[in-house]
Amino acid sequence: MRVQHSTFKTVIEVGFERKGIGANYGSEGVAPWLKRMRHEGVERLSILVAGCEPETKGQTAPWGILSDSERGLELWQPLWRKRMNTHPHDLTPWLVVYSGDRFNRWNLTPPAPLEAAHTRISSTLESLLMGCQRGNFSSQLKQPLTRCLELHNQGDTQVMVTPDLCPPGFPPELQALVASAVRITVLAKSPLWTDCEVAPTVVQHEVGALWTSAMVALESVGHQSGYAERAAA
Repeated sequence: MRVQHSTFKTVIEVGFERKGIGANYGSEGVAPWLKRMRHEGVERLSILVAGCEPETKGQTAPWGILSDSERGLELWQPLWRKRMNTHPHDLTPWLVVYSGDRFNRWNLTPPAPLEAAHTRISSTLESLLMGCQRGNFSSQLKQPLTRCLELHNQGDTQVMVTPDLCPPGFPPELQALVASAVRITVLAKSPLWTDCEVAPTVVQHEVGALWTSAMVALESVGHQSGYAERAAA
């Protein structure tokens, strides 16, 4: 994962550690951690990202990788930090540590069905386009919002920014939903949202709704596809 996937191209090391008393387990690298998960009876890892916010620093909603084993349900949340003694030309300045902690099963919300996730993106984009027509948002947002909606309705499967996000042979209908989610996360980060007629709190709410629709879609795809890292592999 660290070597082959573009997400980790600037990462020198991936580690895993458990929180809590007596949880003195740490492992560098993905393979040793997967072996540990297999040994503990984990058959499947899933993602929990519906509550992930645009800025994760300081957020309280849980998100990360879920494992279910003889130890119970655990959530592994990544923390990215720059390693010491880096320099401007360092190609791998980051360290990533996944910190695992017990997770209350009663707090686990089932992922949205694929159709509901698809509809949520459509309705969110349509609502924002109506806001543009009313002059609430920058007129420059109309074109990217319209394009995102068109590509979403067409089922376009081209994933921008991270084209290797979906594995080879991934079902086209699922890849199309991933592609839509990635496009709107990029749009949610656009500086064009700062040039709006409405109050910043309103903009923050609308952008948050856009971002959440993407996270819900990614979580739905991860669950419904059955394509998750399998510790037993």
